[in-house]
Amino acid sequence: MYKVAMIGHFGGDKNFSDGQTVKTKELYSTIISEYTSEVFVLDTYQITKNIFKLISLVNNVLKNSEKIILIVSSRGYKVLLPILIILNHVYKRDIFDFVIGGFRQNHLKKSWALRLLSRRCKKIYLESYKLVDEYLSLEIVNCNYLPNFKQLNIVSLEELNIEVKKPFKVCTFSRICKEKGIEDAIDAVKLANAKLGEVVYKLDIFGLPDNSYKERFESLQKQFPSFIRYGGMVDYNKSTQVLKDYFLLLFPTYHNGEGFPGTLIDAFASGLPIIASEWNCNAEIIKDYRTGRIIPAKNLTVLSEILLYYAQNPSEILDMRKQCVDEAYKYIPKYALKSFIDELKNDS
Repeated sequence: MYKVAMIGHFGGDKNFSDGQTVKTKELYSTIISEYTSEVFVLDTYQITKNIFKLISLVNNVLKNSEKIILIVSSRGYKVLLPILIILNHVYKRDIFDFVIGGFRQNHLKKSWALRLLSRRCKKIYLESYKLVDEYLSLEIVNCNYLPNFKQLNIVSLEELNIEVKKPFKVCTFSRICKEKGIEDAIDAVKLANAKLGEVVYKLDIFGLPDNSYKERFESLQKQFPSFIRYGGMVDYNKSTQVLKDYFLLLFPTYHNGEGFPGTLIDAFASGLPIIASEWNCNAEIIKDYRTGRIIPAKNLTVLSEILLYYAQNPSEILDMRKQCVDEAYKYIPKYALKSFIDELKNDS
């Protein structure tokens, strides 16, 4: 019998680098290194749409494992959690639910059945205190705060970019879609440069465009001025090598599913301050004036004004860099997952 089984999106044989897959793989690696070498994996990337086959697969996981870790998207959760909980009436296993992003509570608010099933998990791990409060308000009390995590090569203080000469390099580093604030970042850089009458900022856009946004993004690229470019994809384990040379990360998101975005950890580990919207958990994660700036969501004027300010006061950005690096250590898996690993060990 396996001590632990994981049900999550590992990406099959594909080299996915989206936040869900990265988090799942990081959790798996940490359990292997800190707890046990016996972990059975049910990869949701390969799960059949045949409901009877799916029930059989989940039943096999419960039958042959003592502890079950569920780490799936909101869509997968609505299918897998009911199957797990119903079958678990027979097996009485411990189920640990790792919530990805910040949207699932919206499903819970609409469904008493999902709320009831969630209460049957041993523990639910949420990426922010704000989300914990929302779960508690729904009388789901078996929840704990556990931040997002990522194993990265955190830059040393000696590696920090201390150049303050123009033009300043800024970037976005996320999935590419309108709701992630990509167009706001583009327009803010254009506006700041226009007001200053010269190219003070250069913007690089990194990430993979959503399928529904590809046509729109290709159209935008044709109109990019010389100081804006698309930089393509960056391997998740090479992010700090790329980001450490930038002046600021722009993250004016208003995406509904935002929880604790992994891009914030990438930025901290790179010593890169963040200008982010006050959206979902951002203001809880980014310390205003210390590791970045929090601005109103969907406010192009304020975003451009912040850029204008730091063009005149670049030394304030340099002061934030060390604090970003200090913050990054909190999100190394070994430390971020300590409470969970301790829970597994205590129940062994």
